Amino acid sequence: MSSNELQNLTDAVAHQMSLVFGEGANLDPATPAGLHRRYSFMFHYRIKLPDGTIKSIIEIPRDAWMKTLHEAISSDHIRGIITTEFEVLNAIADAVEGEPLLCAIRPLAILPEFNAVVMDNVQMRLLKTSLSRFSPSRVNSEHWKQFEGPLELAGKLLRVIHSRFATKQQESLESLRVLENLAESLDALGHHDRSSNELLHPFIDLYESVKSLRVPLAGLHNAYHLGNVFVTPEGKVGTLDPNWTASGSVYVDLACIISYPQTRRVQVLTQGLRFPSSLREPYETALLRGYFTGSQVSYPVLYFYCATAALEKWRYIEDLLRDRRELPRAGSWAASRWVRHYFHGLIRQYLEQGLKASASNRQLDDREHLAPFSCG
Repeated sequence: MSSNELQNLTDAVAHQMSLVFGEGANLDPATPAGLHRRYSFMFHYRIKLPDGTIKSIIEIPRDAWMKTLHEAISSDHIRGIITTEFEVLNAIADAVEGEPLLCAIRPLAILPEFNAVVMDNVQMRLLKTSLSRFSPSRVNSEHWKQFEGPLELAGKLLRVIHSRFATKQQESLESLRVLENLAESLDALGHHDRSSNELLHPFIDLYESVKSLRVPLAGLHNAYHLGNVFVTPEGKVGTLDPNWTASGSVYVDLACIISYPQTRRVQVLTQGLRFPSSLREPYETALLRGYFTGSQVSYPVLYFYCATAALEKWRYIEDLLRDRRELPRAGSWAASRWVRHYFHGLIRQYLEQGLKASASNRQLDDREHLAPFSCG
């Protein structure tokens, strides 16, 4: 970022002081601390108020290919993202009001000339940091107890979000064209690994048992994983960075967070050793207990979407490995074989779990399938 761009951004923030924070608010002249994340530029400003000092975050979303601030602030696409993010985060904040163990980051203003959102800084730790505490060789029960509570709240928070943005409509998987989308993903992966096509028939086997089931639709966070779920020092749980989709199957978000420990890059590189297998079931149970209060989950549908989420993560990692800046060519080829072996096994495991659940009649038929929340 050039000094002129930073100064222009600072001037814009200063101009908003009294409008956002009230009379008497002043901007600390010190240069703001900057942080370049994969999908955003962030700047921490110190806003001086008459009764003390707070920090305010300026976030400018960007696409992964955008390397400069100028590309982000001149993008009409990003301008649409900040408008949606501002509305969605405020709606989430409204939805969690009155929930004593949930919280939200409420955006304060938009700086349209910079495609920027102004937000209060909140002390937090990301829930994904808890995963590093679990030893591959020994599960520390004390760490799990500290992790399980926020994890269940993460399920509850997702339910609240889906309830707030629910539609009255439910659709079958067949009408949602999930098989067509799946075929497109497998075809794209086939350019890297022809053996990925071997997964099509196992996917179809499970799809045939669930295609007529109707699933609730809602607005989707679409990036709901432990890297976007936080815990405050008071133990409240909230979420960051929605990659918002106006309507889709709620199982998309559920599968994203349920499959997350299995699809992290460190888990892939250790061939599944980093997150202990003994925690997979309690991890899933805690999330579903928080989400499906008083109703029943369709396990075949859930595992179908988990397999799909794993497929998309595999495709994402393959694309990274094809980027010459990530690895030398020989290293990329060797890593790809390692990655393929892991994802083939993981996806087949999810599909087998789904078929087993279907065969044991754990699924609900389309007349009995209960929405996990009111769609009124």
